[in-house]
Amino acid sequence: MMKAVIEYYKARVQELLYKKNFEAIAEAKEEIIDSIRTKGYYVWENYYSADQCDDLCARIDKLIEENSTTIWKDEEGADSRIYFSEKLDKKIKEFNEDKRFHNLSNRYLKANTTVLTTLAGRIKGIGNNKGSGGGWHRDTNMIHQFKSIVYLSDVDENNGPFEYIEGTQWKRTLFEFNQYGVALDQNRVSDEEANKILENGKYSKIQFQAKKGTCLLVDTSGIHRGKPLVKGERYALTNYVYQDYFINDNLVNKFLESSPFRKSAK
Repeated sequence: MMKAVIEYYKARVQELLYKKNFEAIAEAKEEIIDSIRTKGYYVWENYYSADQCDDLCARIDKLIEENSTTIWKDEEGADSRIYFSEKLDKKIKEFNEDKRFHNLSNRYLKANTTVLTTLAGRIKGIGNNKGSGGGWHRDTNMIHQFKSIVYLSDVDENNGPFEYIEGTQWKRTLFEFNQYGVALDQNRVSDEEANKILENGKYSKIQFQAKKGTCLLVDTSGIHRGKPLVKGERYALTNYVYQDYFINDNLVNKFLESSPFRKSAK
């Protein structure tokens, strides 16, 4: 526990130092920043048209087929993930390089940021799938993180809507949730632990059912998951955005080892 506390405060000091010296040079809508800061998310409707979504779904299907032996898949064969998909498709690269996301992430995180990878994902409602992300979790405990997630297919309660426990992006919750058995350095949260957090009544679970083309801007240091699919499938693109000072070889290699670009793929 003591080691986790020390690491937590080291991360806080590092974050504060970079925020103090950061000078934003691009515009970003304050209503979006305020929503992410207070709730943990913002919903951007009609980011893509239906035709654009259909085209991107077809491109993802093609990429999965062409790289079937090198991409990451879950044990059920339900979840197929292509990390660094922006290197394989020009349309996905456009999503990766959208400067509006870059401006927002810089402003929200108060640091220079980089899209480390764009995930092209397709998950199907087969087997005992755990949903996208494999259950409730925080992407990181020690810093805030920014993701842009765009639905490329219509999403209802049956085919894996993104779910978020609103307000858990606040770092005080790392200490608060000790009472439910959640350790300070614990990323994964069991269904039982999540239910205890929600039963308290202080935090609410938000489920994002939306039309294709809807983009979610999220602080994924908050507790979230893709709900397990009952039927159908869900397509999405996800930009993984990190503060430049947080990116290192270990982080990059973690994604590379699950991508078509891993060394063993050659």
